[in-house]
Amino acid sequence: MRARGRRLGIGVALAVLALPACGQASQVPDEIDDHVPGRIDVLDTKIDALRDDPCHTEPAQREPRDCEKFVTQLGNTAGTMREIARDEHERLAGHAERLAARVADYRDHRCGTAQPAEEDVCVDALVDLADTLDEVRSELDESTR
Repeated sequence: MRARGRRLGIGVALAVLALPACGQASQVPDEIDDHVPGRIDVLDTKIDALRDDPCHTEPAQREPRDCEKFVTQLGNTAGTMREIARDEHERLAGHAERLAARVADYRDHRCGTAQPAEEDVCVDALVDLADTLDEVRSELDESTR
């Protein structure tokens, strides 16, 4: 029983000693880190990651329903592009709308389901998405030089 009490006492003592360190960890730095990427940098990284996806690199060889997650990411990317176009890079607006329209084509034909409207239409939708993503990449390359 004494050993248990001694261990408890040691544990409490260690916890009390650790408390001052916790206060320092939560302090906000006085300076802003200049190396925090901006929205366009984050978009640039996201586009590169999406372009590495097999649904982009081999759209005609993929099962359209297996690319639903990829298409969802493209839909989110189109939304991000709209925001950036409003605030910083107006030239992205048209690309955002085209990307959103291609995502809508894929979804309207139920391509992400086990029973799509037409298999060929869904493969074409994936190819169109891949091409549109390449156009976005080109636009980013031109506008961020």
